[in-house]
Parts: sequence; structure tokens; C-alpha cells
Amino acid sequence: LRRWVSRWRREQEGMSQPPRLQDQELIESLQAKLALLEAENQVLKKQLPSHLKVLFGRTK
Repeated sequence: LRRWVSRWRREQEGMSQPPRLQDQELIESLQAKLALLEAENQVLKKQLPSHLKVLFGRTK
């Protein structure tokens, strides 16, 4: 049991951040990427040629 505890403590010391903080950072970075992709998508939609808008069912 002592070996298990000492190994667990060494592993815990090696962690720089708790997993929840790492997960939160990942979520925030993915949200930022999503916002960027959505903005790019809106720009591309606005530049879609009119004949393609008819094919995709989009009219102004």
C-alpha cells in the first residue's frame, strides 16, 4: 500500500493543472475555433454566386 501511495503522490506532483482546468481550456479554445469558423462561413455565404444560391435554395 505504501508503494501505491508514494507512486500516486509522485504522479500528482507531476500534474501541472487539475484535469478540470485543462478541460476548461480545451473547451474555450474549441469555442474560439467554432466562432472563427462560423464567421468565415458567413463571409463565404455572402460571396456565393447568385446561380449557386438558386441551386442551394437560398434567395435574398
